[in-house]
Amino acid sequence: MSNSKPASVNQVWLVSLAALAVSVAVVGMNLMGQGHAAFNTTSHGPLAWGMPVVTYDYFVSFSIGMAFVAGAALVFDVEGLYASMKRVLWIAMAALAGGILVLGLELGHPFRATYAILLNFQTSSPLFWKPILVFLYIWVLLAAYAKVARPGWSPAAVKPLGYALFITGGLLAAGSAAVFGLMSMRPVWYDPMLPVFSIFESMILGLSGIIVAVSIGHGGVANAPEPTRKLLEGLGRNGMALFTAVVLLSVVVRAWGGVWSNLDGLQVWQTIVRGPLFWAEIVALALALALLLRGGGLLSAAVLVIVATFIGRYEFVIAGQMVPLFKGSWVPGLVSYAPSITEWMVAVLGLALNFAIYAYGEKRLDLSAAPGN
Repeated sequence: MSNSKPASVNQVWLVSLAALAVSVAVVGMNLMGQGHAAFNTTSHGPLAWGMPVVTYDYFVSFSIGMAFVAGAALVFDVEGLYASMKRVLWIAMAALAGGILVLGLELGHPFRATYAILLNFQTSSPLFWKPILVFLYIWVLLAAYAKVARPGWSPAAVKPLGYALFITGGLLAAGSAAVFGLMSMRPVWYDPMLPVFSIFESMILGLSGIIVAVSIGHGGVANAPEPTRKLLEGLGRNGMALFTAVVLLSVVVRAWGGVWSNLDGLQVWQTIVRGPLFWAEIVALALALALLLRGGGLLSAAVLVIVATFIGRYEFVIAGQMVPLFKGSWVPGLVSYAPSITEWMVAVLGLALNFAIYAYGEKRLDLSAAPGN
């Protein structure tokens, strides 16, 4: 077996290392010099969750999506994905590592949070259950990767963990969304159907991530092993088109309902739909759907979906806090927010770590190892 890798892998490796070095330097200096004041958020002000929380939540959703698709492939015997199973689970771990790093930098005491949330015993809060689901998901993900990393791994032997990935991934996606969707005091967030939407969004992120990873790892989807190529060009494309249409419709319907309603707190939708980010999300999803339906540009469609869903996550998290909980003369209108340089660089740091871990796997771990090889 040749150890040569496409030039794209080496390019990703070098760029990610450079971005990692720069972002570590900037974030390290700013946090040591200013502490949490380097973020344009405050725990006692109108907006507590900014870009780092958006990035963390997005990376976790990306990881869930990859693991969810991998679990589904094992459960339903989708043999076309077996050759990329190791790659998919490795990227799921990389995305989770990036998300945890970002959240750790945002929290004042990250290690204290690992036990303080549970010891508070606030069982009626989704935030109590989310860390439990995260720990369970991490354990299942590591166990599944350990299985497929063995030479000559057997799909039948990994299938029980496939069920576990499928279930824990779905529960974590729904539980993460419930953290927002059950907050009735935040009308923009409040939506009992949000956990269902989150599962669809995670699935589209998983499929998009697989397409991008296979393209980088093999120098294009067309160069991937025949079963993987056929799967992505067939079922993968159709699944992407379906989930993209669902996500696009959901975004439009939620915006329509928000603009139409006169419920106090939903007036922020008037601001959202007048902003460029909302229309960038709509256009990106629409272009991706058009590419998928026309039978071309699979990689371009995947990149558009990845960008669009991040924009949507940012708009959702920030917009939900733009109306203060206790309005008064101190905040007569909507809260304004723009990420600070430190917050942007924290996001770059998490992304750079994701790609660095992924590229290391491509270079050193033979992520294309198929069962029985």
